Amino acid sequence: MTDWTEEQKKEWAEWLAGRPEHVRKVAEAFPPSRKYRLKDDDPGVGNYYIPQQYDEHKDGSVTMTCAKFNDKLPILGGYAVFGMKPESLEAIEP
Repeated sequence: MTDWTEEQKKEWAEWLAGRPEHVRKVAEAFPPSRKYRLKDDDPGVGNYYIPQQYDEHKDGSVTMTCAKFNDKLPILGGYAVFGMKPESLEAIEP
């Protein structure tokens, strides 16, 4: 987990306050200060995701765009994965 500065915490709280309720709930549960993995993924693979964007759809559901990285292959860098469902992710403990 990334430790945010007081200024970053304040900016996050202000950003959350301006979001629609569905988006705010998902963003609070899946903040970009943590790493996540797919629940069905083997932890040994080394993949992890960091939320970058929260998207509310017409039906009220929310998906995320996450940056995907791999601890075992850091040279590959990260790339964006669109349409990730929050319920498919779990936080990785630091």
